[in-house]
Amino acid sequence: MNLTRLMVLGVLAQHGPRHGHEIRRMAEVTNVGEWGGVSVGALYRELRVMEAEHLVEPLRTEQVGRRPARTVYSITGEGQLELAMLREKAVRSMHWGPDPLGVALTFGGTDPGELASWLRARRTSGSACWRRATWSHCRRR
Repeated sequence: MNLTRLMVLGVLAQHGPRHGHEIRRMAEVTNVGEWGGVSVGALYRELRVMEAEHLVEPLRTEQVGRRPARTVYSITGEGQLELAMLREKAVRSMHWGPDPLGVALTFGGTDPGELASWLRARRTSGSACWRRATWSHCRRR
């Protein structure tokens, strides 16, 4: 799962149009690279890839003083669909290591009813793993 993509789309969906530097600052302030496994260094590359895939679109380029010009991006309808799919996958699945659940909850803006349903599915999946007394098959999901 691409957690950088989940984080970027979630920020744009929750906070509106932003340029890459603003998104990067949110990642740094929340320290999501450490606890969520988000690759902050790949953020600008991911923005360009998502633009090519029509998940985000550039709105304008801003320049303040002598600072570099910055492109402001917004999430598209296709990006909203991708975000919904990534959130659901992150919340429903069990992972060994950095868990995308934290990224989805922090940046995903999930509907409470939808979230409850996904967490029930996650609990059921986790219970099945514990009953088998091994996490080996759960890590592969």
